Amino acid sequence: MLNKIIHWSISNDIAPGSYFKATIHAGESKLHCVPSEAIVELDGEPVIFKLAETHGNKSYFKPIPVRILIAEKELTAFEFIRKGVTFNQTFVLSGAYDIMSSIMVNGEEE
Repeated sequence: MLNKIIHWSISNDIAPGSYFKATIHAGESKLHCVPSEAIVELDGEPVIFKLAETHGNKSYFKPIPVRILIAEKELTAFEFIRKGVTFNQTFVLSGAYDIMSSIMVNGEEE
């Protein structure tokens, strides 16, 4: 989340206690986004699943903790909490709840 101090002037013809709705354009920034369903809560922490390895027709996934920056409509922008994780890896974009259920039932990241 970005916090900034904003100063503005209000003309004298506005009644005290008036309500305003404003949109503030703060420029562009590049964020990495995934479908919101790709990020799930595991043990109370948001995670995204990374493909760890594949053996035959079986794939194994590893939960990677993330920090959610902003969620808007069906997309969520995030950053990795741990060092060394990059966006050049294979991540689950659909079916994360199925993987999480499998981990909770079977106790393994399959």
